[in-house]
Amino acid sequence: MGYVGIAFFVVWQNKAEILFRLDLLIYTIQLVLNLLWSFFFFTLKSL
Repeated sequence: MGYVGIAFFVVWQNKAEILFRLDLLIYTIQLVLNLLWSFFFFTLKSL
């Protein structure tokens, strides 16, 4: 089995939760990037 097998097994068991968290992380990053872009654009227009 070894460590890789155990790690793979744990990931396989929790893959739904991991995918959900990954989804949440990607969503949060997109949200932050959108806010930064809007702020940047607004600042440029004000100059």
